Amino acid sequence: MRRIVWSYPVAILSLFSSLQPKSLGVTITPPDFCVEISSPLCSALGYQGGLPNILGITTREAADEALETYTSLYSTGCSNAMLHFICLVYYPICIDIEGEIITRIPCRELCEYVQCTCLDVVRDFGAEWPEDLQCSRFPYDRSSEDSPCTTLTNGTQLDSFMSLSLPRVEIDGVTRPQDSQIARCGDRTTTLTPTTEEPSSLPTKFQCPVAKLRISNDTPSYQDYQLYVWKTCGLDCNATGLLGGAAEATTFHVVIPTIILTFAILGFICSVFTMTTFLIDRSRFPYPERPFIHLTVTYFVLSVLFIINASLKLGNINFTCPSGFNVLQNLPNTINDGVSYEAGSCVTLAVFLYYTTMASYIWWVILTVTWFMAATLKWAEEAIAKFWLLYHTLAWGIPLILIIFMLAFQTVDGDTVAGICYPGNFNVATSAAGVLMPMFVFIATGTIIFVIGFISLNNIRRQVQDDPVKNTKLKRLILRVLTLALAITIPNVILIIVLLFQISQQEQWELHAVCQSASAEEKAELGACDGLHSGPSLMFYIFKYAMWTGVSCSTVIWVISRKTINSYKVLFQDLGQFVKVSRRTPSDPNPNY
Repeated sequence: MRRIVWSYPVAILSLFSSLQPKSLGVTITPPDFCVEISSPLCSALGYQGGLPNILGITTREAADEALETYTSLYSTGCSNAMLHFICLVYYPICIDIEGEIITRIPCRELCEYVQCTCLDVVRDFGAEWPEDLQCSRFPYDRSSEDSPCTTLTNGTQLDSFMSLSLPRVEIDGVTRPQDSQIARCGDRTTTLTPTTEEPSSLPTKFQCPVAKLRISNDTPSYQDYQLYVWKTCGLDCNATGLLGGAAEATTFHVVIPTIILTFAILGFICSVFTMTTFLIDRSRFPYPERPFIHLTVTYFVLSVLFIINASLKLGNINFTCPSGFNVLQNLPNTINDGVSYEAGSCVTLAVFLYYTTMASYIWWVILTVTWFMAATLKWAEEAIAKFWLLYHTLAWGIPLILIIFMLAFQTVDGDTVAGICYPGNFNVATSAAGVLMPMFVFIATGTIIFVIGFISLNNIRRQVQDDPVKNTKLKRLILRVLTLALAITIPNVILIIVLLFQISQQEQWELHAVCQSASAEEKAELGACDGLHSGPSLMFYIFKYAMWTGVSCSTVIWVISRKTINSYKVLFQDLGQFVKVSRRTPSDPNPNY
């Protein structure tokens, strides 16, 4: 018969004496600090633990070593609440609010519920219930905001305990029992009293307060999902709470993909026209203008990605939110059956979209640098062109490094409204550091270099005022350069402003989504839903995606000229001549070609 090896820590705080039932008065000494739970058994519960714990354990290593002894008990499925109780003993809930540490150990009701079905299993292993886990050591819930204990549920009634789900753990050789094998205590004799969880104003990250938004344990890395301050919370696929209702959500889900598709098609047409013009007459695009063609290629790829994505979204294929799950967050993660296709597609789209977007910003910077070399430094075409390898290394290498960091830190989130996956949709830090900051640096750098080069170009024009021909050509060149620069810079500046606004409002929008999705009882418990602003408006999404996709149309500005018209005339004349020759019947049956 297998035997459980129970851990008995040597150091026990004098706090134990105060935990004896005497008169049910319990004094809990707050832990010194809050820590992230490192034990694979307990990390799935999604809260922060406090150390030292009530057993006197002061380090995570010691707590994790003690918790390892319970893996065999976990595998038996002796109680659906077994991990909730054991983990609260070794890692009591710890909340740090402006330097004040608040802690919650397990209530006696939770201990008795677990002991109800696990005691016999422990005895079957040839052991007795550990002294450290004796229920008499834990206080009853006293229905007070100052209660020193918690049950990790919305009450101490039997139904609330039975509703708990045994989490999956990621430990080699340890498997979660089937739901049908997990025991629930249905014959309690203890008188249960109603409970009041910690005040609703506290940032209770350990439990999603709204059942509609609560992430299922079957969702990969479900403990990493978060809305506002609550972990294991995620938006529903329609985002009705975020957008203000079912009717509003339907409008958003149709209008935004349609706008994306419209601008993406326009950008695709303009990019193809620009690249075709280049292929017809490559001599028209020497350095310093050659980076403009590479910039056009990135816009072409962006347009294709947006067209594919918007078409799928309008066709009710949404990679950002698998059927039966919530909007994806924190990808890539451990993929289970049922979501691997959507999650994989979501990550793939995000990789190409992020990489191409960042590459477009860098090619814009390189284009302004080559203009600066030509206009300010007076470099010849050959001198500028000899650095072509450096240009390509920077333009294609820097985005690669950025995307590796984005994937390593699992920053890809879904945007169910647009059906687009991109880093930082639910993470303010990622959005600021991984999206907004690189974008701002590249656009600002390009703009500054462009202004310097533009001033130099204007100075050159003044120097040739006595030559009407050169002066006229330079005026046209300056006008084209300025128009192209404005067409690229203005949409990106607007996009930066929109992203700044999104970052400033993100937490309020998430709180709005939670409150709008809550039932009347849940909303009353939240206590933080009064006076909230509405969620993101339709105009926010229109500006965000119209600026992002519409900038691809700017490339056509550079190639609209008489030279382009003449190039296409020559092309069509050559094609017509070719068709005539191919259709002509030779008079000589054996012509000498």
